[in-house]
Amino acid sequence: MFRNYFFGCLAVLVFSESYAQTATDSIVVDDRYRDDQFYLGVVYNYLIEGPTGTNQSNFSYGLMGGFVRDMPINKRRNVSFGLGFGYAIDQQFSNIRAQETKSGVSYDVIPSNEDFNRNKLRLHRIEFPLEFRWRTSTATDYSFWRIYAGFKFGYIVDAKSTFENNDVQLNFKNEDLRKWQYGLSLSMGYDSFNLYFYYPLTQLYKDGVQLDDGQEIGLKDVRIGLLFHIL
Repeated sequence: MFRNYFFGCLAVLVFSESYAQTATDSIVVDDRYRDDQFYLGVVYNYLIEGPTGTNQSNFSYGLMGGFVRDMPINKRRNVSFGLGFGYAIDQQFSNIRAQETKSGVSYDVIPSNEDFNRNKLRLHRIEFPLEFRWRTSTATDYSFWRIYAGFKFGYIVDAKSTFENNDVQLNFKNEDLRKWQYGLSLSMGYDSFNLYFYYPLTQLYKDGVQLDDGQEIGLKDVRIGLLFHIL
């Protein structure tokens, strides 16, 4: 339901923007314009630096949205810094099983011959993007090329581990994730549609969180996808 609502809003907003941009004759030129924008994105989460024997068991995806304030630093106003606030939801499917016990959470790699329906980690994050921005825009040109690079800081507000097979259904809040996450971000494209890339500089799990065989879990989530800028 959330995904249907997300993509429905995205379609309406992108259509509205395209319609508004055809009416440039009625727009008063603003020589102090900013590229303030709302953004929506959909990404594929590619897990790296995991323990030996781990892999992704399904399509891991994420949805994100937010607002970035543009702060131009040159006369043409096509070079700027951006500071924003957003929210993201990530679903990560792998063969690392988490089980809640009396002494904490235990982890193991699901054997390849064991059948299961679902094994995932769901994350809710508050995000703070900080960008250096370059674009070919002018005060009257709403369709332009852009390259925005910078850092993204995130704070995990909720993390839940889920495992389901024909006999067992586990679902619990997982406190073994690092609350603060950060990494390098890059978006580039034309008009509203942009390629997006995020490379994490922090691991998902806290130091000392291990599988039952003693390997540290670590893990990083590289995100690759599409970002839609909405003026």
